[in-house]
Amino acid sequence: MTVGTWLRIHRAWMPTFWVAALALWPGASSADWVRVGESDTVFSYVEESTIDVQESTIKVWVLLDFKQPDAKGARSQKFQEVFDCENGASRTAYRIVTTGPMGSGNVLMSLLLTEPATPIPDNSLRDTIFQIIC
Repeated sequence: MTVGTWLRIHRAWMPTFWVAALALWPGASSADWVRVGESDTVFSYVEESTIDVQESTIKVWVLLDFKQPDAKGARSQKFQEVFDCENGASRTAYRIVTTGPMGSGNVLMSLLLTEPATPIPDNSLRDTIFQIIC
């Protein structure tokens, strides 16, 4: 079964509190991440078990696993992306930057974000995820 099929069939739900707790829990690095993209510098994943569907809004955790640490020592970023499937927009709700691969290691930064949703750019990672889950 493909990720897209799984996402269309399953309507997993997890309260925001538990999603944030899971993201900060050291064992979360072994979560069910499914690769959705790759570039010269990063692998991109979504975490199937965190998909939360509420009508035309879908929340999902996304992981960027950098092939090399950046200048500040960050090796990976996890963020909860909120997709407005009806309007083709998204926003980032949470962002966690860590020193280890696949969301492991020390937390360098953890942010709760409140920016409004913006249109999803064509041919972007957000667009790829939008096409899979919406």
